[in-house]
Amino acid sequence: MLHARILRCPYAHATVKAIDTAAAEKMPGVKAVHVIAKAGTELYYAGDEVVALAADTEEHTADALQAIKVEYEVLPFQVKEEDALEQDLKTSAPVGPQKIRDNLRPGGEGNTGNVEDAFKAADAVVEGTYGGPRHLPPVPGVARTRSGVEPRR
Repeated sequence: MLHARILRCPYAHATVKAIDTAAAEKMPGVKAVHVIAKAGTELYYAGDEVVALAADTEEHTADALQAIKVEYEVLPFQVKEEDALEQDLKTSAPVGPQKIRDNLRPGGEGNTGNVEDAFKAADAVVEGTYGGPRHLPPVPGVARTRSGVEPRR
């Protein structure tokens, strides 16, 4: 049986400048090393895959992963959506056949039912500003709450 692990980018936005896998490839038990993000590849989030590695034991896999050397150029990034929209730094991944790099994506709108009636009928209404990755639309019917919040009467 082989054990696999992925070396991931620790930065929110970076370019891979150089990768050295030679030491890892020579380590005991290592069966495969595959560079996913070659030099020059732009990475758009912390956790982006850089190198995949397989070895005969979990310990060999972990040791070999530590032996991989990656040099990154850290690029500008934004944490808040509002900042990304105000300072369009082109930090989003290229999208579509034209490889458009724009922090603003066209949105859509849709509604069903009467929102005001739904608020009036609700046991509790929690208001706030919410954000998240653009590729995960909000899901109606799913909510996260904390105890101690009294319902609005």
